[in-house]
Amino acid sequence: KKFNKEEITNLIDLKYYKLFWDNKHNNFINWLLSYDKPVNILLFFVFLVGILNLFASNYIDYSYRKNEIKLFDIIGLNMNILKFIFLLKTLTLAFFGFLFAVLISGSFTLIQDKLSIIKIPSNIYFMETLPISFDIKQISGIFFVLIISLTFGYLMHLFIQRKSFNK
Repeated sequence: KKFNKEEITNLIDLKYYKLFWDNKHNNFINWLLSYDKPVNILLFFVFLVGILNLFASNYIDYSYRKNEIKLFDIIGLNMNILKFIFLLKTLTLAFFGFLFAVLISGSFTLIQDKLSIIKIPSNIYFMETLPISFDIKQISGIFFVLIISLTFGYLMHLFIQRKSFNK
């Protein structure tokens, strides 16, 4: 006798207890999701340290070159050209710092995804390797971070320029 889908479902419902994986591991899934916000906060602070590092390096560079800036002003160099050169330097540092970070993190993500280098205890986490994958939705986040990096670089340039070029 051939059974149709409804008859099979009725037989399974009568004889077996159905338990879906999300119900069975609900506490574990909630535990994993509880780490999402702290990781994002940690990444924000890493980003903030990077921005402050860029700010500090530019401020030190401006302070170190204060006499050279005055000399260029005495010689008659247009200060707008000098400001543009420093702005270009700041934005270049921000862009290449961002690009370097994306390339390194992308490389680690691909290596872990293909080779599964980071091992975790399977009796605790129900898996043997750290699950890392690259989602296409993350690209929009990467471009958002790039825009924020360049914006902060520009704002830092304006702040430091106001202090350095007006003395």
